[in-house]
Amino acid sequence: MLSSLLPGLRELRAPLAAGYVWLLGLWLALRPGLPPDVHATGVYKDLLDLGTWAGKAAIFAAATFAAYLLGTMSLAVTHWLDTIVTPLFRRSKLRRIAWIEPKYRGRRRILRALRDAVLNKLSDRFLTDETFRDQVLSHVAGLQDFARRAGQELPEIVAGVRSGDHRRRAMDDYLHRWHLLGTVVRLDVYVESAKEDLDYVGPRLLGKEDQLYGEYDRQNAEGSLRIGLFLPLTFLVAVLAWRVSPWCLPALIVPVKLLYLGSSSWAAAEQNLAVALAAERVESPTLERLKSADVEFVPFEELVVGRVVPGYYAGYPNARAPIETQGRIATVAPSRSMPKPKF
Repeated sequence: MLSSLLPGLRELRAPLAAGYVWLLGLWLALRPGLPPDVHATGVYKDLLDLGTWAGKAAIFAAATFAAYLLGTMSLAVTHWLDTIVTPLFRRSKLRRIAWIEPKYRGRRRILRALRDAVLNKLSDRFLTDETFRDQVLSHVAGLQDFARRAGQELPEIVAGVRSGDHRRRAMDDYLHRWHLLGTVVRLDVYVESAKEDLDYVGPRLLGKEDQLYGEYDRQNAEGSLRIGLFLPLTFLVAVLAWRVSPWCLPALIVPVKLLYLGSSSWAAAEQNLAVALAAERVESPTLERLKSADVEFVPFEELVVGRVVPGYYAGYPNARAPIETQGRIATVAPSRSMPKPKF
């Protein structure tokens, strides 16, 4: 019974906590302008009379209801601001300071876990699907041949092994297969698609993986509570700085820290779902499609180190005419010493 009540209590906790802080801040801000009770007139006097007639229990219940409404609207505004501010850090002019975004580190951890999940699927398919294996090896051979004709350099994982030896190395060596697929397959398309699947994974865990869902729900609710307190605490600190002393302003570090901690909790919740996808504890439409769907490979001009000779692009079927390739650096495969991921 308690476990069935916990999700509901967690849903109420964040808006109530935010609402109570909003009420405290509003009371401190508006109280100096209110007349004494004996001189109250109009609506203010009517409210005082109503409170006296109803009693403290009714006042507390009304305050709780008002706090819930304020907190709900505050959370909605916080999420709306997040949809506006987060994309700003992905623009080219702000990418150098993207690390200050609260969700930056958490999003990188989630994408890394999803990337591992995609590579696990592709690695298993490479061993069992001969058609897919031939496509990968054919693409690698084409990259090597085109690089020789263009006089350019490829990442070591592609260029460091002769074309005929890639099949044996990839079949026998897990790390070689992992790094090779991570280099020649365009993973970002599938990673982003798998990230969209996370929105539907949580509810699908109910009844199947209750323990995993409970941990996900706990971390998600903790993140909502911390992030939801950002705006009301900021307002409360501003009111205290106005009414008490400007020396209260350093207390703004508290809501800012809560914002980062809440983002970390949200990221940890989604990362648990990503690990569940990788471990196949729950199905993902994107990962299921990877078992048989056509896979998009990285073209030559995105792997080459240095400038590509434009005249050779017509001779390679997967190449696209570049707008500007000067200074383009390849995404080199991870270190060969990287341990096998554990899920």
